[in-house]
Amino acid sequence: MSIERPVRVSLYWGGRIHYEDGSICYLPRTCNCTFSLRSKIGYDELVDRIYQYMGVDRGLFKLNIFLRQPCGRSSYNVSPVVDDETLEIMYDVWNEIVPYIAELYIEKEEIFQNPRVTGTFISPNTNCSPMMSLVHACMDLTRFRPNFSTAVPETASVSQLAQGDCVRDSLEPRLPSGLRTDVESVQGLDSIQSFRDRESPEHVGSYGLDFTAGPSHCNSPLADDSEHDVEDVQESESVDVSGSDSDGEIEQRGVHQDVENHQSFDASGNLSYAPRGLKFFSNLGNIDDDEHLTDESELERIVIFSEENNNIRMHMRFESKQQLSRAIRMWSINNNREFRVVESKSNTWVAKCKSAVQRSFTTAADSSEPPCDWCVRAVKKKTHGLWQITKWVNDHNCLGDLISNSNASLTSSVIARHIVHSIEDDLGYKVKSIVSHVKEVLKVDVSYKKAWYGRRKAIELVFGSWDANFADLPRYVDALMKSNQGTVIRWLHRSDSTDHMKTFKYVFWAFGSAIDAFHMCRPVICVDGTHLRGEYKGKLFVAVTQDANNRIIPIAYAIVDEETISSWSWFMEQFRYHVARDQCPICVISDRHNGIIHAMTHFDYWQEPLAFHRYCLRHVRSNLMTHFKGLHLKRLCWAMGRARQLRKWRAFKRELRSTFPGAWTYLSNIEIEKWCLTHDGEHRWGILTTNISESYNNVFRGARHLPIRACIDLTFHRTVELFKTRREEARHCRNPFPPKIWRKFKNSDQKAGCHRVVEFDGSSGVYKVVTGRRVDGKGGNTQTVKYFENTCSCGKWQCYRLPCSHVLAVCRHRRDNPGALVDPQFTKRRWAVQYSGKFNPLPHRDTWLQPDWELQADRSKYVARRAGRVRARRIRNEMDERDPEEPRRCTNCHQSGHNRRNCPNFRA
Repeated sequence: MSIERPVRVSLYWGGRIHYEDGSICYLPRTCNCTFSLRSKIGYDELVDRIYQYMGVDRGLFKLNIFLRQPCGRSSYNVSPVVDDETLEIMYDVWNEIVPYIAELYIEKEEIFQNPRVTGTFISPNTNCSPMMSLVHACMDLTRFRPNFSTAVPETASVSQLAQGDCVRDSLEPRLPSGLRTDVESVQGLDSIQSFRDRESPEHVGSYGLDFTAGPSHCNSPLADDSEHDVEDVQESESVDVSGSDSDGEIEQRGVHQDVENHQSFDASGNLSYAPRGLKFFSNLGNIDDDEHLTDESELERIVIFSEENNNIRMHMRFESKQQLSRAIRMWSINNNREFRVVESKSNTWVAKCKSAVQRSFTTAADSSEPPCDWCVRAVKKKTHGLWQITKWVNDHNCLGDLISNSNASLTSSVIARHIVHSIEDDLGYKVKSIVSHVKEVLKVDVSYKKAWYGRRKAIELVFGSWDANFADLPRYVDALMKSNQGTVIRWLHRSDSTDHMKTFKYVFWAFGSAIDAFHMCRPVICVDGTHLRGEYKGKLFVAVTQDANNRIIPIAYAIVDEETISSWSWFMEQFRYHVARDQCPICVISDRHNGIIHAMTHFDYWQEPLAFHRYCLRHVRSNLMTHFKGLHLKRLCWAMGRARQLRKWRAFKRELRSTFPGAWTYLSNIEIEKWCLTHDGEHRWGILTTNISESYNNVFRGARHLPIRACIDLTFHRTVELFKTRREEARHCRNPFPPKIWRKFKNSDQKAGCHRVVEFDGSSGVYKVVTGRRVDGKGGNTQTVKYFENTCSCGKWQCYRLPCSHVLAVCRHRRDNPGALVDPQFTKRRWAVQYSGKFNPLPHRDTWLQPDWELQADRSKYVARRAGRVRARRIRNEMDERDPEEPRRCTNCHQSGHNRRNCPNFRA
């Protein structure tokens, strides 16, 4: 298979592997041969090439290949290359590191033929060569003694490096079954005998093997290890499940059986193994050797579980029981099987196939079908503190007839960890999207309820618990204010708070750039409150306004316990002192909540002429409809509130008073100027409702179930994203006005061509405008324009601060610049200035300073989690019902006959 770029390979032989300064190198540092691979080759082909480059006879010498690979910025380790799977490591490193030169260290071993055993070759160092022993010793120092800085001497002999069972095995031979063990009768072992003669008696005795005795008298290190394995498992205080096998007995039986078989050899006569306790060697000898190991006391390969690939195998280690359980669950899901945990202790975990467990308790099971053999057992080792699999059956032998496609192994916790990255990217990740994603990726049908619980747990994984958020909030807001100048955070704690420990009650926050933008916008705000949907009982207050393009800008937020007179008064006070400051006058549009009315009437800084309070027309009509019924009454109430001409308002009033006298009595108790546009005095800039705050609450509903710190953090990042997007829109705008204002201006200018202008007094700017007749017979109305007083009898110019079609007709008649008639609030320059504020990211949390006080939540405000899904949307009422006779209008130009997708004005 061809590859994108060649792999450069350097071969080293004739030297030795050396451990120095925490890394592995080869001495002498001289490359004997270098070649390039234009395509991926297998292990056998690589060995053939190395034999060719070295000029070595394959029948006389055996080559041991080691790959040097990086394990950090300046450290390296080596791993043996014994088959295609271990060779794949070289290609993986080549894909990750550019540039990369693969270094292969070659060890040449001479093969001696035993004349008494035909066709059998025995190496002098049957188990482990001196180079392998040195690598093992070096690896042991690097992995399990990180603070041990003593390097292995370059002149160290093999006997000096032999510390422990691993190296004793490398020095003493183990003969295959059927060969004589009498040293004098084996002529092919003269080199071993001479080696033992050179060693001291103490060293010879420490090997633990008597070559003059038979195999049954060998003091094998494997038998010793079995005792340590039994002692490795911690004592458990819980009661074991009846019927479970004892791993200790199984391990003991496996040890004695292996000792009696004298260890099996591979085809070349060398025993393939990896030393225990060394993480560097994940592969030694044949790749399938470990499938035949049933005893942990074998010198198994050490493999640490990786979340990236859920490839579970014997002797694999896990950091915790939870990680072990998750891995088994994912393995079962991928294999479309279920399991039951039959034993779970502090140091032992056993699971079996669900069908086998269920059939063992039922008498109706078919006796002809054998029970499923699948089983997994793991224990926690005292030596390394990790959980290790001691028994593993790699496949099921059952049909899985008791398992449906809704796999019980797929719990909400597994779903949570599976979608956690999607929740980080999108808080509004829908439950139905989770159901589809799980079906597509895991091939499992999951219920809406389980997917919803998984989504909630994923949010907790990303943002933490409420208690942790409260504890972290003081440090967070301090870092937020320091990194973003002008940001305001204000607290109100409960009365039982102390100087060191404060109990949360209210918090108010507003970002500096949003405050500066508000002072460049029209002086109108809409305030509203919405419920928090998390574990903490509270309300979220928000104040918003509109920019030069009639788009929503969030200004200030607050989290309080309830919507009360106290909470609303505190919020409005903070807004006046820290956001509005000396800006006057300000129009506040809200519903008729008693807390807002109290704040606007009992504080001097919110009374006229410093501020004006107006009611939302939709809420006034909704309150009216709770006492009186009738679709015609609903239309009349709305028509009175939105009428811009006094003559029309009076006509609607007469009809409502004569038709619904009780309703008129109810409406007359509400101040006319607070809900009728004709009596407003042009303070509300034509904004009739609190729809902009309601709309922002709907956009923000994904954050209302988040913990408090995460909620504030989300408002910060969404404001940053909003400013960045709007700044780019203003920068690329090529029209004289922002897009929405430009469409309205062109629409009015188009209508102006149909009007007829009659000049009454040109010097004082008084004109009469007669509207053109339409096809349906309407039109022909007369409007009076006072050009220099900026008024028109239709009321649109005064109300919206934008010239109506009548004023533009007069402007064309006078040949003036029509752009000068638009209020400076709606210019493109003002739009760009509103979003010129800058935000700075927060520094790393390790640099956040801890204030001299701590914050805790009010425990009485925690609510018990209710079963099922929590409602996130507002309950629909009559305000959400559309008049069936009212035509649908485009949301861009508010004209009937089309929608925003095919709006001709938008396309123009």
